[in-house]
Amino acid sequence: MNAAPQLFAGLMTGNSMDAADAVLLSFADEKPKVIRAARKKMPAKLAARMRALAECGGKAAEFMRAQNELTKLCAAAFAALGAKPGAVAAIGCHGQTICHNPARGFSWQILNGALLAELCGCSVVCDFRSRDIVAGGQGAPLAPFFHRAVFPAPCAVLNIGGIANITLLEKNGAAAAFDIGPGNILLDDWCKKNGRGAFDKNGEWAKGGAVIPRLLARLLRRAFFAKPPPKSCGREEFAPALFYKYFSGCAPRDVQRTLLELTAQTAAAACAGTPALFLCGGGARNLFLARRIAELAKTETKLSDEIGIPAEEVEAAAFAWLARAHLRGEKQNAKTITGAPPRVPGAHYPK
Repeated sequence: MNAAPQLFAGLMTGNSMDAADAVLLSFADEKPKVIRAARKKMPAKLAARMRALAECGGKAAEFMRAQNELTKLCAAAFAALGAKPGAVAAIGCHGQTICHNPARGFSWQILNGALLAELCGCSVVCDFRSRDIVAGGQGAPLAPFFHRAVFPAPCAVLNIGGIANITLLEKNGAAAAFDIGPGNILLDDWCKKNGRGAFDKNGEWAKGGAVIPRLLARLLRRAFFAKPPPKSCGREEFAPALFYKYFSGCAPRDVQRTLLELTAQTAAAACAGTPALFLCGGGARNLFLARRIAELAKTETKLSDEIGIPAEEVEAAAFAWLARAHLRGEKQNAKTITGAPPRVPGAHYPK
């Protein structure tokens, strides 16, 4: 019995911006043969938008320059690991989120995967959110399957980055996860805006302030907090500039204390009832914030350091895990996490 012919499809939209062309090729005898072709006319409105984007070359070029600079930074970080050439099967790199809007079908993390593979001499897996989003999911959180592999269930894993997210692990291995809301994003910005440095070390500035009840109540009324999981968010939802108008007439230190309480209360509510809580992410080092979460959650709270992974390293470790999962064809999400059916995450740039 002859083997089925190996088919490949090619898709192209050119500078004329008039259509999407598709061709199906067969390589049954190693020589390529066109089996079928199709063309879909580009709608006039889409063509106009494409032309407008192509003609604003300055902004587009700036995005690309920023993307390459970020990629070079990531390559330098990889080089600093000192891994021997050929010892690393693949790099998993998240990239920098610029916009996140799963409701409209996209999330954009800038990174030049091809450049990173070239600079590092290593396979790269990136663009981890897109496949989940087009399957109907939130594209985040991305780390729960990694959490399940390394944290002792039952427990909750609270990552306090710019945005805080939680993974809830049951004893049987089942997991649920979602974004909670602001982690450090508002706290760090308010510190910078008031000349207090890049962040509030150990929460000392906030600790000396007082919660402003009316401000806290107003912040907690934000619609995102009332949404049921699965849910995710980005800077669009909690961009600091959106909140400055609420702070008018308030003592800056009291605002900082109130913002810390916002993070603490929403995080504690998300992990209510869990028998153990592990903290990770940069915000886990904010001693006052960690203490407030523990007080409000009324549960045993530890740092991820206690399982051998420092709090600042958990997220990066998760992307190494996700790169491995991609190469092995392992699906890494679930309806209870992102809302999408399981999919293999990421796009692969071979060495």
